[in-house]
Amino acid sequence: MQWQPNYPARIGITVGAECDFGKAMALCGVNNWLCQHADYCPRCSVRLRAKSAAREYRTSFELAPYWYAISPSFELNPKRAGLRFVTQKPDRRKGIPGKHRRLNPYKGCEAGVPLTSDAHLVDGEENPVIACFETVFKFASALVQCGMAGGVLAHREIAWHFRPHRLTPNGHLLLNTRVPFDFDLAVEMLFLFERLYLRQRHGRCLYPDLHLEQIVNQKEITRWIFYMLKPMDYVTGYLQSVQAGVDLAALNLEVDDRIFQGGSKILSVRSPRRFGNLRCNAAGYIGSGSITAWRNEQAARRKAERERLGLPMPKPPTTSRLGRIIDREADRIEAEV
Repeated sequence: MQWQPNYPARIGITVGAECDFGKAMALCGVNNWLCQHADYCPRCSVRLRAKSAAREYRTSFELAPYWYAISPSFELNPKRAGLRFVTQKPDRRKGIPGKHRRLNPYKGCEAGVPLTSDAHLVDGEENPVIACFETVFKFASALVQCGMAGGVLAHREIAWHFRPHRLTPNGHLLLNTRVPFDFDLAVEMLFLFERLYLRQRHGRCLYPDLHLEQIVNQKEITRWIFYMLKPMDYVTGYLQSVQAGVDLAALNLEVDDRIFQGGSKILSVRSPRRFGNLRCNAAGYIGSGSITAWRNEQAARRKAERERLGLPMPKPPTTSRLGRIIDREADRIEAEV
């Protein structure tokens, strides 16, 4: 996982902020042990989410006529909200620029209400951030129920902003359909997304924004799955704050309070979710099998192989073992210096 952008910085921020799972995230992967914090940890997001979904849908492109990547999100600035319908994808090798059609029915409206990770204090489990997440999943379910989509893989995400602190909830959908989408149909999807958001109790803080483009091969499906299931980016804002000269101790305290503690409460919404023919127990399922069943089969195969060879089963690192590993690594680094 060290090849991923800002991987050392991500680990350093979690440890420096002294969050509850900072050391666990730093040692994720030791003895094949995972910290289980897929929203923050790159290794867990890849192994527990992205690779599993990519394997499940690795042969699905030929089983549905049309595939689309859709990003339903929410904007504070009404000038940036609305619909972006991609009509031509950019191709750098051939020098082809990207083209899209735009619709902004919110231009001229007042700015929205900024959301923070303190939103969970508004009304427990019902707050403006949760309302955005629930809208994304209800939008995915509605597309399947009304027949516009055959199946949807949906995931929620948060975009963190610093100086001042605020967050933007958004989502990503992988969708297949029997008929191609045109601009008029995309406009109807935007208004459906807006109606579902306005029905939420706390659903009038931001403006709906919808980005839609077609997926043309299996490779793009896999690439989109890895993008939509990536861990949240809180590193960029942190590094920008450090470059701006903010107090590091105060910044670490703020990050722990708002991103790691407040964020964990907001991210309690179950995700990712599957609908329609992308759900393994639904009629017309077009995946390659249940990931849970496949994991159980793999675990049973490894256990049987170890028993055949007379090898002991590996044990997950306990708190004391993790402490010894940390001390051993610290001693090794001091000896090298």
